Amino acid sequence: MSAESLPHTAQMILGLDRGNPVFTVYADDEEQLHVYYGFELLEVVSADRQSPNFKMLVGRLYNSGTNRKVLSETFGVDPKTIRGWAAAICCSDAEEMVRQLSGRGRKLTASIEAYVRMRWPELSRGGTYGISGRLRREIQSVFKVSLSNETLRPLVGQLKRGQVTTADDLPEEPQNSFDNQEVDDKPGETVCDCSSTQPPQLSQCSAEISGPSLLESAPKNHWCDHAGLLVLAPALVAVAQAVDPPQPLFKQWLASLLLGAVNIEQTKFLNWQDMSRLLGSVVRFPHPQRQELDRIATEAHFDALARFNAQWIEANGQSDFYFDPHTKHYTGEQNVLKGWIASIR
Repeated sequence: MSAESLPHTAQMILGLDRGNPVFTVYADDEEQLHVYYGFELLEVVSADRQSPNFKMLVGRLYNSGTNRKVLSETFGVDPKTIRGWAAAICCSDAEEMVRQLSGRGRKLTASIEAYVRMRWPELSRGGTYGISGRLRREIQSVFKVSLSNETLRPLVGQLKRGQVTTADDLPEEPQNSFDNQEVDDKPGETVCDCSSTQPPQLSQCSAEISGPSLLESAPKNHWCDHAGLLVLAPALVAVAQAVDPPQPLFKQWLASLLLGAVNIEQTKFLNWQDMSRLLGSVVRFPHPQRQELDRIATEAHFDALARFNAQWIEANGQSDFYFDPHTKHYTGEQNVLKGWIASIR
């Protein structure tokens, strides 16, 4: 081993043993690692654990047969991470190798990351609560890839930190329970008095978010999570007018049910920016929705909705009806159609 190739202050950190008969590694004062193969200098790499060269060195030592526990103690890296680096440098796909060495999730490809960054400005306008779930559903739909919340967490955290200094006019959605939220405490959001006898306008009964309108600031075309509601637009408009004066919340709640939110609590998973685009007026948070439900849950409204339903299915022209009780097991003598009964499967 030549003295010219190795600084006098270098210290051996990885020596020879039965499992490692040829490689030795020295660390110098300049935070560099000198790797020797026998008596010959093989390479000099940075000692920075975030350096790709450092990760590839540790991966190569692992692939050469060096004990993983020894490598973990020598370089201060978790054994599972070492195994991942070792697999990465054997990968024939350059993009996959870079992704694994950079520490990102294997499924979080550059294309998916670019998609998330493209969608972030529009999705975050409606608040960041539940945004990871919405992104994962979109990624599943577009890329056919299922990501965990932990895989997206670093990227979403980075985007959230970047948002704080650039989107002061857009309040974040509350992180605690929706059951305890008062809309009056949220700047830029209002709930109107839906008991007015005038037909509802665009700004009524809505949780409005401050900041520029998407229709004014964004391109003409928008990604819409709930565009399927347009297929049932005539029914949604009609149900709101089933009573006098019209009740726009009937339209909102029917749309919520059609989108899979079977109760008020589950409406927090809906895309409210899209809901307001499609319906024109919405009450966003569970607490004000419950208050409005208490106000309009009257016997007269119930009868009006029952009449509306009968007219919509043209019940007057029918004589046979299928009753699907779901949880009631029919034990009578009549030969009725069988339906799904949860209690007996």
